[in-house]
Amino acid sequence: MDLFEEIVRMRRAGRRAALATIVHTNGSIPSYESSRMLVREDGSIAGTIGGGCVEAEVWAAAREVMQKEAPRKMVFNLNHEASYDNGLICGGTLEVFVEPILPQPTAYLFGGGHVSTAVAKAASVAGFGIGVVDDREAFANAERFPMAQDRAEEFERVYAPMGLEVGALSPEEIAISIVAELVAVRRNVATAAHKKLKYEGRPAPINSMGEP
Repeated sequence: MDLFEEIVRMRRAGRRAALATIVHTNGSIPSYESSRMLVREDGSIAGTIGGGCVEAEVWAAAREVMQKEAPRKMVFNLNHEASYDNGLICGGTLEVFVEPILPQPTAYLFGGGHVSTAVAKAASVAGFGIGVVDDREAFANAERFPMAQDRAEEFERVYAPMGLEVGALSPEEIAISIVAELVAVRRNVATAAHKKLKYEGRPAPINSMGEP
């Protein structure tokens, strides 16, 4: 299995994972530098970094990395730590870098005007997928929004009004204020919570007269 193809597939499917990579070695180890192991959010793995207790400890750390959304570096001394006396006392050391693999967030832009084109460019560079909602084909098209994704989803969370107060006037300045708040929401910054509105679907009215 190609791990990078699997990462792309998982991000598109909205799933989390963590990628563990041996970034440095010294002496004899049970694997080789640049070996990788992908740990999915359900605990399943793809690839290997050598097996044994080292891999088990990295697997546990990967679950924490997914939860905290923060990378971690781990160092193992296989010639000094008795806990790895499981066929892994090879006389060497290795460093493992564990990084989170997160779903790509999508920014939906309602309206395809000048501000939206500027926001789309800035948000795309910041790592957001782009969706544009506009019933005017002259505004919402691939020429104006080449980075836009054709995806339909149910909206469960709404943040409004959008944009940090920076005195923005031009479309480019407004775009920066909006994308800055997108990043704040993605990183769970506490100051952004006051704008979070919970969307609640309304039940269909019940006709008490028995009419269709």
